[in-house]
Amino acid sequence: MPRASWLSMPLILALLPPGAAAAQVGHAPEHSPYSDLRSKQAVSAVVVYVGGTRVAAQVGPSNGLLFGVRYDRQVGTAVDIQLGLGYGRLERYLVDPTKTPDTRLSGPTHEDVVTMETGVALVLTGRKTWHGFIPYVGAGLGVVFDTQLTEDASGYSFGTKGTISPHLGVKWFPIQAFAVKVEGRALVWRLSYPTQFFAPPVGYTVAPVLKATDPNAEWTVHPTLILSVGYTFTF
Repeated sequence: MPRASWLSMPLILALLPPGAAAAQVGHAPEHSPYSDLRSKQAVSAVVVYVGGTRVAAQVGPSNGLLFGVRYDRQVGTAVDIQLGLGYGRLERYLVDPTKTPDTRLSGPTHEDVVTMETGVALVLTGRKTWHGFIPYVGAGLGVVFDTQLTEDASGYSFGTKGTISPHLGVKWFPIQAFAVKVEGRALVWRLSYPTQFFAPPVGYTVAPVLKATDPNAEWTVHPTLILSVGYTFTF
């Protein structure tokens, strides 16, 4: 390009309308799909659906709703910590090892449980939203326990279980002070079986609930869907 043309470039740029120069490098600030996320904390009401199977012995709670609260706190540019507390009613089956296999299962009956969890999430867009949305991935550790603490005829009781919960979700901020969150997770805990599952009680000739080669404990995975609505804080 001739030297005169290079020297004339500043003059040409100065004569362009302000919007034209911005259009060459991206969105004008007022039209950008990205916006800064000012909130650093959130308190939310939560509804949780817990699904899943009960594996070989057909015991353990599943398939029901939990209700709770959740607290989120920013601890880094793209990291949040999460604290949650929930209570709800799931379903479980009762097993009577003195009966034949086709009659020993009854229910489902209700199982009231409490859940407590702490976790961490990686916010994939940092502290910015895209059209008000923020995707994230994370994992949590917690406990779930049966509030009734009852046993069935086999001696089985759900008791207290540790949980692992990898998850992914999306937050939507229609306004900065209001957040809606949809999250899917795999809620995992470990069921332990009593000895009565592997041998019929004395005096009974029925087949056992589980074979001698079956494990005496199994991990169960429960697909879980969470919907939360919360209020955010900027401090």
